[in-house]
Amino acid sequence: MRLHSWEDDPGDLRAVLSPEERARADSFVFPRHRRQYVISHAFVRQVLSWYVPVRPRDLRFGTGPHGKPRLDRPAGAPGLEFNLSHCAELALVGIAREAIGVDVEAVRHGHDATGVAHYFHPAERRVLDGLPADRRSGAFHRGWTRKEAVVKAIGAGLTIPLDAFEVELDTDAPTVPRARGPAFPTGRSWHLTHLEPLPGYVGAVAVPFRPATIAAALVTGPVLPPTRAPGAGIPAVQDGWASPYESPTGR
Repeated sequence: MRLHSWEDDPGDLRAVLSPEERARADSFVFPRHRRQYVISHAFVRQVLSWYVPVRPRDLRFGTGPHGKPRLDRPAGAPGLEFNLSHCAELALVGIAREAIGVDVEAVRHGHDATGVAHYFHPAERRVLDGLPADRRSGAFHRGWTRKEAVVKAIGAGLTIPLDAFEVELDTDAPTVPRARGPAFPTGRSWHLTHLEPLPGYVGAVAVPFRPATIAAALVTGPVLPPTRAPGAGIPAVQDGWASPYESPTGR
């Protein structure tokens, strides 16, 4: 979802948020951060309303033990997990029947592009050090988004250090993280899918199963599409509301 402009009436977007979300939006000092928060959180509600028979403004949320947001499932509605990430003017929302984590980052280049790689596992740092300079930044951002997606999917927050597991850095193919320390939970097998939603951005999706495919759409129009009944399903991309997007891996 692009966050660069108010294509909807700002009042309409704020109206679908909870009082707590509106208060959080108003706490931002800079208008662009307020805009990004309102658009992305209104969009989460809109997307979830395609799958459950509840209007966006009537959805209720709770949090897990470590603060991960979760949907309070209405009676008779399917169980859904969701996750939100945004970077600058792009937001990524993931929806699944099981746990899911997503992350998106703008790829930075230059001397400081890998400045926080010291959080990585030593084996990953050796991979980065061994790559040509022109591939190092891309590999770092692949690794960072994959690690963030896994930690967010597990929902344990900062109790899992980023050096407790290892991910592939220099491939776009689907991968599986490898435990490298006792802090990484081993009860489930996590699978990672690489995303490139826009030029200059990379992302990752983590789920506890091998996905047959990743279906996605890049939303460039208004957050609130033409009126649809709650639970009616995602609008067809050919309606002009969104552009189809497929993971470069295809699976």
